[in-house]
Amino acid sequence: TRHLGIGSYKEWTEEARLSWLTSELSSKRPLLRFDNIDEYVNFDSTVITTLKTFEMASQIRSADLGAYVISQAQTASDVLAVMLLQKQFGMTSSKGNMMRVVPLFETLDDLVNAPSVLETLFSIPLYVGAVKGRQEVMVGYSDSAKDAGRLAACWAQYNSQEKMAKCA
Repeated sequence: TRHLGIGSYKEWTEEARLSWLTSELSSKRPLLRFDNIDEYVNFDSTVITTLKTFEMASQIRSADLGAYVISQAQTASDVLAVMLLQKQFGMTSSKGNMMRVVPLFETLDDLVNAPSVLETLFSIPLYVGAVKGRQEVMVGYSDSAKDAGRLAACWAQYNSQEKMAKCA
């Protein structure tokens, strides 16, 4: 976002991120214009690697790729950001080549917050249309067990799954 002259995405609130991401996902134009990713010499190497990964993924049938799992997912913007990266390379639900985006909630806090993340996603018409009424979610055990112990982690997973099911 700094490259676009609109500030630091990391410093934005979740509401600002969601607003910007939904606007960009609704736009017909690509987020970035380039013929060659390497032209962006000002980008961090991690950004270049990420863009090249999505560029490569766009050349493979989405059915062969399966799902894009977001490890350590915490917010609805985490999911929308992956959708925007796919859109940059022509991978959209309307074209039928978008990978499923699957948040993986792993820590105790993430498990507790997972139902509200889903509620936020389901409140965005563009998202609901893109996923066509289907949502995959993964819940992790090891990080939450490290955070709170095995019993508390199991209980948190159970509660989170029950609440997420009610969101759907």
